[in-house]
Amino acid sequence: INECLSGDHGCDVNARCGNIIGSYFCQCLQGYSGDGDSCYDVDECTQGNRLCEHDCMNQPGTYSCVCSPGYAVTADLHNCT
Repeated sequence: INECLSGDHGCDVNARCGNIIGSYFCQCLQGYSGDGDSCYDVDECTQGNRLCEHDCMNQPGTYSCVCSPGYAVTADLHNCT
């Protein structure tokens, strides 16, 4: 039985289901953390990585960079000009 295809699994909506012989496993998607049965959003902006030149805005499963007024985000989506 492929529990992933049948929907007969307990994976979180923010997890992927992987079918294995006789069972299945759940793994949180990138940008989420947890055990697969329960996944929560990782706030990349609070991890101190200095991802953005100006301001960082957390979004479900990801983040985006926001520039101060008068500036625009550059093509790399991290810096401002």
